[in-house]
Amino acid sequence: MLRYAMLDLILTIRERAFVWLIFPNYFQGEIRDDFYIEPMMKCAWAAEIEVLEVVAEICNRHNIQYFADYGTLLGAVRHKGFIPWDDDIDISMFRSDYERFLKIAPAELSFRMADSEHSQ
Repeated sequence: MLRYAMLDLILTIRERAFVWLIFPNYFQGEIRDDFYIEPMMKCAWAAEIEVLEVVAEICNRHNIQYFADYGTLLGAVRHKGFIPWDDDIDISMFRSDYERFLKIAPAELSFRMADSEHSQ
């Protein structure tokens, strides 16, 4: 299923820390496919992965089907990650799943916000 192409982009916090230990220069600029990737773009990608983790967790918990689309899907397949010049993530859902997500997400996200405030 297309949704699994997106899962290749998701890293847990522990996995991300491991990546930073192994690749300490990850957030430095680099050239991929003849395109220079700014350090800020890599920071944006890291934030997008965190958003994707939250969306995926909510969708999986409530059996809501979601999938990568457009540039995100193309990047997952063709580049095994992000397209070097793409600065967003594209998540799609069928209309019925999207409407369920809209009803569920506010409570899920406010619960997360309250939980993170208590953990600090």
